[in-house]
Amino acid sequence: ALLGAYVQSEQRCAALSLQSTAYAAMMAQAWQSRAVQLEHPAAVLSADRPNSRTDPAGAQAALERARLAGIELLRQGESMDLARHALSLSQVSRYGLNGFLFAGCQLQPDCADDPHAFALGAEQTMLTRMGRLAFLPLTQLSPRERIIAESQGAEILRLWREGRPDLILAPTGPRNPGGGG
Repeated sequence: ALLGAYVQSEQRCAALSLQSTAYAAMMAQAWQSRAVQLEHPAAVLSADRPNSRTDPAGAQAALERARLAGIELLRQGESMDLARHALSLSQVSRYGLNGFLFAGCQLQPDCADDPHAFALGAEQTMLTRMGRLAFLPLTQLSPRERIIAESQGAEILRLWREGRPDLILAPTGPRNPGGGG
């Protein structure tokens, strides 16, 4: 009888967990959609875009909207945004993901000296750790990848300090993996 009650409780909890997960995913999607409707720069930057094969004009228009949102986001001047949104920024820029991470790391106290310790530091709250974990991939770069990230990061930093996010996310041709410009 006890085993049967245990199995039933596990089944109820599993069903509740699946419902909670589905509900959380549905709510996250709703919040993301609402943020895009309100034109929140980070939401527009990371929004889904149409497939370029089936809707080339729509995909190009969405890419341009994302690029302009990225410029607005970077104009806000929050240095952690370079890391927090590195993937989305790299998708609308000639610079790669690691270049954005490297630039963001250079703007954080203690990150430039030791990204690994910075990312996993014990003094952090869970909230700050989530942002800092973005820098962890910098500790796993090959020598070639590190040189590319440093070169791109230096260019991003220079443009960041000059207040030129429009040039960081300039609409250009294919990405130059050796540095960007």
